[in-house]
Amino acid sequence: MLSRKRKLVPFSTEDAFKEKEAFYSKRRLFTSYVIEDQRLITGQNLWSPEAIDSKTGGSRMKHEIKIEVQKCIGCGQCIKDCPEQNIRLIQNKAQIQSQDCMKCGHCVAICPQNAVSMTGFDQEPIKCDQKEMDPKEFLYTIQTNRSIRQFQKKEIPNDVIQDILEAARYMPTARNMRDVELILLQKEKEQAEEIAVHLFQRLLKGLNLFSKRYRDFLIDDHFFFKKAPLVVVVVGKDKTNAVLAASAMALMAKAHGLGVLYSGFFTLAAHTSIKLKRMLKIPKGKRVQTTLVIGYPSIKYARGVQREALHVQSR
Repeated sequence: MLSRKRKLVPFSTEDAFKEKEAFYSKRRLFTSYVIEDQRLITGQNLWSPEAIDSKTGGSRMKHEIKIEVQKCIGCGQCIKDCPEQNIRLIQNKAQIQSQDCMKCGHCVAICPQNAVSMTGFDQEPIKCDQKEMDPKEFLYTIQTNRSIRQFQKKEIPNDVIQDILEAARYMPTARNMRDVELILLQKEKEQAEEIAVHLFQRLLKGLNLFSKRYRDFLIDDHFFFKKAPLVVVVVGKDKTNAVLAASAMALMAKAHGLGVLYSGFFTLAAHTSIKLKRMLKIPKGKRVQTTLVIGYPSIKYARGVQREALHVQSR
């Protein structure tokens, strides 16, 4: 019994089922467990959604982890690195215990013999050659980065856009949810902005009744996207996953000489306007988490800006 509460609980569910000669099975604590009974599939605890997704034909069903026994040298690196403790060493060979794991791919990435693989992908894993990023150059990029609100009338090449999308694709997500979706606004950009502008113009009229601060605030036809050629609406279930993907895209855009604006105003509009939600066709269970406005800057900043000291606690 958990927490030594046997004296307070009259009986355990396991004992009661066994006394009634019922079928009872279990797995170790805090791991997914799914039971199939003909057409009925049930998740036995809070850690089972991904496993149910796999059993019902979801995104993980097409991925299967395989270990080539002939290549495996029994080094145990995959066992130590597996976050779900889903690999065992049996007769000096690694074996996957269940295909109901989150398919994070750590076992594939760490195997020195390339003995572990995962099916269902359209490309091979990228080989790591241990290239190191210059930390000073990277810090300088962050220190001099600015939100851009003035853009050139210049289209972004498709190969550059693909690089930006790839940066989002390879960012991690919690429990490997892979819940992030991207909506590229190009042809329908003006239509989406028009809906958002009308919404905010109505909101501004209401604000003016209560405060003089917004009396001279102008919301023109390009208030949200600033005439930029590309807008990426980042959609997902989990906000952190979406923000990580957006940050990766922003850095990749910067590497290509592009400027980026995080449009919190448009994100707010997407949460508020039913018409905008319908136009964007937001998948059920997901919402717009952030919006990136991307284009070539028409300005050049001469310097970065000062920042207040960061509050850090060491405990």
